[in-house]
Amino acid sequence: MQSRMMVKIFENDYRNFLENEINEFAADHNIQQVSISTGVNNYREYYVAAVLYTEN
Repeated sequence: MQSRMMVKIFENDYRNFLENEINEFAADHNIQQVSISTGVNNYREYYVAAVLYTEN
């Protein structure tokens, strides 16, 4: 049976917290690809990650 690919979005004001969330998520999922982008809202930087994964 072929695994179904899914996407989860993470968002945080701090990159290290974002990376910690992704690492915790990786314990239960097979991560295929991670894309992290930086944005600015009201002069504050924030980070968004799109994680492509399959279930373990």
